[in-house]
Amino acid sequence: MKEKDITQKVLEDNNDIFADIVNVLLFDGKSEVEENELVNTTVYSQYKAEDGKVHDYRIRDLNGTGWASGAGLPTTCGLIFEGPEYISICRGYDGREIARTDNIPRGGEGSKVERAEYWGDYWGDDYGNRMDRFFIGAAYLDGIPDPTTGARTSNPSLIVTRGVYKNWQVWAFDLKGSELENRWKFDTKDHDEKWLAMCSHAFRVADLDNDGKDEVLYGQAAIDDNGNELWCTGNGHGDCLHVGKFIKDRDGLQIVASFEEENTYSVQGLGYGCQVIDARDGSLISAHGAGKRGDVGRCIVADVDPDSPNMEYWSSMNSGMYNCGGPTDVPVSSDMPTGIGGGTLYNAAIWWSGELTRELFDRALIVSYKANPRTNKNRLVNFATGYGSNDGNHSTKYNPCYYGDFLGDWREEVIMGSPDQSAIYIFSTNYPTEHRFPHLMTDHTYDMSQAMQNIGYNQPTHLGYYIGNK
Repeated sequence: MKEKDITQKVLEDNNDIFADIVNVLLFDGKSEVEENELVNTTVYSQYKAEDGKVHDYRIRDLNGTGWASGAGLPTTCGLIFEGPEYISICRGYDGREIARTDNIPRGGEGSKVERAEYWGDYWGDDYGNRMDRFFIGAAYLDGIPDPTTGARTSNPSLIVTRGVYKNWQVWAFDLKGSELENRWKFDTKDHDEKWLAMCSHAFRVADLDNDGKDEVLYGQAAIDDNGNELWCTGNGHGDCLHVGKFIKDRDGLQIVASFEEENTYSVQGLGYGCQVIDARDGSLISAHGAGKRGDVGRCIVADVDPDSPNMEYWSSMNSGMYNCGGPTDVPVSSDMPTGIGGGTLYNAAIWWSGELTRELFDRALIVSYKANPRTNKNRLVNFATGYGSNDGNHSTKYNPCYYGDFLGDWREEVIMGSPDQSAIYIFSTNYPTEHRFPHLMTDHTYDMSQAMQNIGYNQPTHLGYYIGNK
């Protein structure tokens, strides 16, 4: 049996023989599978270690020990280790593919090396899909929609990215009939080392320099609408990234972000663990957490205090709440919003109550920083009561499936699923409002933020104009 089995597998390794076998067994001898259409793949194996993690040998280092880093995987489900990868455009009404192009190669464009050892060196990480994590979105590179009428002056371009922790690439495509034409490619190999490892776990699209065209904000690196460098802060990788109008009387948009690598943001970067940055040129406006403060994993920005001008921002350093336009490292309050168990709320902000201030949305709770004048209470709603949606869409960051103003009354709605995944709940506010604003999605900055809310780590919605109490 051993010799027979080996002989069978040797024969099946020949494309013409394998094609004949498939055609006979599955297609009654018809030539549906052609030998020239078959591609040889790498033989692989897996084992489950005592730690309960799956170690995959699909891509091996030279010593045959699995991942170059020695890391084990909780699962290999959803990971793509080998073979071609494509970007496809499909029709909405029937799913038919109308255009296809090659994706950014997992080993870097032009590389013939596709081993885990190389991925770790090139992308900065070889653990699971983290070594080649990629995002997809859209940007109006030829001109954003008219801010008054919403009329489109151009069609959006497709934005495809790859890489987070070291090298990274951003490609822009235009759909022309049944073809995806490459507009430009941004590759860190063509730029100064300062541009390496700038990505957050998401990217954002907005008109950063106020020229009427979109730019791509890839973490702490801004790419101009033409694919050229706009600016790079050097702050490095961070989990959170917010873009919007956070300072009432300052021109343009602002960026609020926190950072992970203390030796990068404190030495190469602008020097602080959490920062407010001018979107036009990447310059520092305000900040807190000078020096080396470790991994500042979370931050949030919103106007939650009606007695303080501009929007407030705070971070997981728990050093207080700060004014986006105020002095650096000087808090306006040491008291930050808290939720279940007294934990500080950093996750998302939501317009819910009809007031000009914004509420905090975290762990299925919507909470006002100060007692809402309409209700005289802080806690406005708990989606877990009667619905069991306490964890939201992610049990560590407690995100909803989606939230945003899709009904058009400027307050935001929430979509959450039941724990058993048998139902989807759509929640809208039951509080009246004395204020009127256009449908928030008519604002381009907001529209782009909600459209890409769920790429990578979920990020809150933000407007390109100011709504706040002061």
